[in-house]
Amino acid sequence: MSTVKTRNSQKRPKRQKRRKLEKKTTIRNRLMRLWVEKVRLLHGDRCAVCGRAYGDVDAKGKACFLNAHHIDSRNTNPRLRWDALNGILLCPKHHKFSKNSAHKGSIWFITWLQKYRWNQYVYIMSHRDEPIDIENRDILYAIEENLKAPPTDAELDVVTTKKEVNQERNSDGC
Repeated sequence: MSTVKTRNSQKRPKRQKRRKLEKKTTIRNRLMRLWVEKVRLLHGDRCAVCGRAYGDVDAKGKACFLNAHHIDSRNTNPRLRWDALNGILLCPKHHKFSKNSAHKGSIWFITWLQKYRWNQYVYIMSHRDEPIDIENRDILYAIEENLKAPPTDAELDVVTTKKEVNQERNSDGC
């Protein structure tokens, strides 16, 4: 430890600077960005419903952007808020803008999820009531480490698609 001379020529220990705690909102915002990236990795940058890839050009010449969607609401379920298995990648049509979208057609979406993503549906239903203290920084940092890690085989097994989805993709009109 270094020392500092005072007016009386006495040496006293130099004060160490306190390390500022990172704001929880900063941590949470970073977790949300990491969550989106992990959902993209899990789903291979393709819409889970129609298979459109990020950047595909439609008939109007517009590039396709993909949205990471929380299957179980991030606002009402803190346990699954940053769980990548509670996410699904969707094109704008299947996220918000058509009758058969996750936001406008919630019954359609849950039925689709049960038919084509049964393992993911079961995972969400079985983990949604588990308590979590999202005010605890140590827990938030542990979630961050999980999101930074590459997708595990177990995670990939949960989000795998049944073969029948390819037949629906061809008839869906995307």
